[in-house]
Amino acid sequence: LALVDASWIAGSLRIGRGDDDSAFREDISSLRVMFLDTEDSLVVRKLQAKRIVGAPFVVTQTWVTGEQPPNLPSVPANDSNGPFTDITGVLRVPSLLVRLRNNKKGDKIDELVGQRVGKTKDQCIEALLEDNMDVPKGAKLDYHKRAGYVEFEDGVALFVNMPSANSGTSRRGYPNKFLNEGKSMTWFLREHEWKSGKSRLA
Repeated sequence: LALVDASWIAGSLRIGRGDDDSAFREDISSLRVMFLDTEDSLVVRKLQAKRIVGAPFVVTQTWVTGEQPPNLPSVPANDSNGPFTDITGVLRVPSLLVRLRNNKKGDKIDELVGQRVGKTKDQCIEALLEDNMDVPKGAKLDYHKRAGYVEFEDGVALFVNMPSANSGTSRRGYPNKFLNEGKSMTWFLREHEWKSGKSRLA
């Protein structure tokens, strides 16, 4: 009971939050509910909004009671393609608004060439955008997590399958072939990304 600052007041048991509360950390939460004034599918997806029967889309936020509430979520500007604050309170900047060569400490790309920067896509992106002036401190990049690339304003970061000793024994879904002594490689694009060579990415 001490963990939840329990006490008897006027014959009733009152429960608060003790300084050392950890056992009930996930059980005592605050909830914030906001109604969206748009039904834009992209906005709904980015803010993880849900529709309640007979009502508009609803965005919810939760946090541990007693801790600092997250920033209010915001609807992406500029036809759903602008920066926005997600339900965790983090500012998200769309990758198409970010320039790779806009680093206040020099060219980050040249610095990272040949270096091991991480095992996950997020770790690689964070290393690439360190000190990037298009991404404010505390903000994160908004991009398609499952795509094999991240498209920026001035370039594209590709995530490719590197050749290994076992490459010949197992077939990958999207094989990358290295040609010309490793100076060139093949890369897979879906038709809706390619658009007969007329897409922005192409």
